[in-house]
Amino acid sequence: MPATLRGRRSSRFRGGRPVRGCPDGGAAEEGGSVTSSDARRASAALALRTARLAAGYTQAQLAEATDLHERSIRGLELGKIASPRLDTLDRIASAVGMTVSERDLFMTAWRGPQAPGIDTLDAPFGSGKVLADFLRRAIQHNKDSLFKVATMQQATVGRDRRVHRVRTSEALVARKDAVQQSYIILNPGADVDAGRIRIRGYGSLRLGEQYLCENDIKVFAIEFGSPLQKGESRVVHYECDFVDAYRSDAPLTTRVGLGFFQSRPTYSLSVTFDPKALPASVRQEFQPTSTSAPRYTKELRLDPFHATHISLQSPRAGAHLIAWSW
Repeated sequence: MPATLRGRRSSRFRGGRPVRGCPDGGAAEEGGSVTSSDARRASAALALRTARLAAGYTQAQLAEATDLHERSIRGLELGKIASPRLDTLDRIASAVGMTVSERDLFMTAWRGPQAPGIDTLDAPFGSGKVLADFLRRAIQHNKDSLFKVATMQQATVGRDRRVHRVRTSEALVARKDAVQQSYIILNPGADVDAGRIRIRGYGSLRLGEQYLCENDIKVFAIEFGSPLQKGESRVVHYECDFVDAYRSDAPLTTRVGLGFFQSRPTYSLSVTFDPKALPASVRQEFQPTSTSAPRYTKELRLDPFHATHISLQSPRAGAHLIAWSW
């Protein structure tokens, strides 16, 4: 099991035994029988309530902190929601301050140790080998199904000199018929707990399941709603929030890396710094994943608006990594 998913079972997530015949606990279906999924859901509901109270939230406050409806929080705590979305659980786990190991136990309590993953990829929690294989298949899906035309990103750096948010817009074209989704792979580096990165979609974008893989890599799905046919394009917008994701011992001077896949996309990045924490310089690195490909490094200057802008054209097809540091 990868380090990001490993950890001793926390007492916070040892839910009590469900009460037989109690509908509010989600422990009994009509007819009075208790199934393993009923018991698991009741235990998970108790775990959620315990975590919420430990964090000092009311149901309304937790709903506001996670951009969810209060009735959703109430339904989860009553065990009335059989299969909540993982991005919903991820928001809750981040809001109440769960560690990575606690988060894994929390997710497993709701979905089960071998819950199905994204559509046909079937990526369960638990096994590091399975998750590594899922990551490989997610990358292959992107390469086979989509052509990335352009990526535009806007990053905001706070007074602590760390990236707080990155808003991304991507223009995608389908390589084949019936493409339903794209996978975003975040590899933020050792300073960031990938499990605590919060993802938001904009416009009509719908976020799918989210997973932690080996080396603290986070993968999440972007669902197109209606499938793309070959040659059809779509622009997607999403935001990654890093504010609460930095490890306590992370240095103030930081580095954040993102990646993109396939083709020769145009890449544009704007980084805006807080005027009270301006760096002396910014260094940008561009590294194709092929070991034989050249690496590009460039020193950048800030403009009068406390921002620096990067625009480049990928010199060859394949996967690439972009990173900036100061």
